[in-house]
Amino acid sequence: MGNVAIFVDAGYLLAAGGQLCLGVPQRPKIRCDFAGLVDALTGALVEDDALLRVYWYDAAEDGLPTADQNDIADLAKVKLRLGRLVQGRQKGVDALIVRDLIRLARNRAMTMAWIVSGDEDLRPAIEDVQEMGIGVGIAVVGAGLTNRSLVLLREADEVLELTKEVLEPHLSVRDATGVQLQLSDDENSPEAVGIAFADRWLEKASHDQRKDLLAGAPKIPRQLDADLLEEAEGILGAGSLDEQEARHRLRQGFWRGIKGGSPG
Repeated sequence: MGNVAIFVDAGYLLAAGGQLCLGVPQRPKIRCDFAGLVDALTGALVEDDALLRVYWYDAAEDGLPTADQNDIADLAKVKLRLGRLVQGRQKGVDALIVRDLIRLARNRAMTMAWIVSGDEDLRPAIEDVQEMGIGVGIAVVGAGLTNRSLVLLREADEVLELTKEVLEPHLSVRDATGVQLQLSDDENSPEAVGIAFADRWLEKASHDQRKDLLAGAPKIPRQLDADLLEEAEGILGAGSLDEQEARHRLRQGFWRGIKGGSPG
């Protein structure tokens, strides 16, 4: 059985990772391959089969998980813990990290804890865990970033830098409409509009809705297709979809966005 637990402050990781790899710290502008990112973290922090579990801490409005957060919760050996998002700010996330750290330490469920965070508020809990005989490492993003507490790092038994090489393959940038920039050279093309529409739909859809949609591919449900066509005409202009080829490209872009943002 594994004896190393990883505690990830997702807000810190994605903002700092976006800044390091993409020059973009704003989470809404960052698209993430979460399964790949979790595997990368595990590979960087844990040897062989020593992983107990990854605890993933994030926030959501009213504590209700988003589609991305549901997908994270479905990953093997990952536990999703949600605080609340209040006026764009995380509430209760540090308390959840502290609770799990203390519980696992008291139950002797781990011998080593890796914390992906730079928050000084975690320092007292780290001291408590260390007094129980548990090793604590801090994983920080990048060497030159300032979003970490030196006081926190001094308390750690080990400090590891998560480099651009580790994180960059799993992060990409969205433009203002939600389109992944590397997927389209022309933001006003039918494909780009289809991708943008798909990205926004994925952000609101439940895990089951996404599975049902993929099960019916390549057919788009009638109302969803009507909404897609209406939005595209509003962006591209009246008559822009009169040709069947343009509608085909729009729907191709939609499926490209759906399949690029969904597991499997």
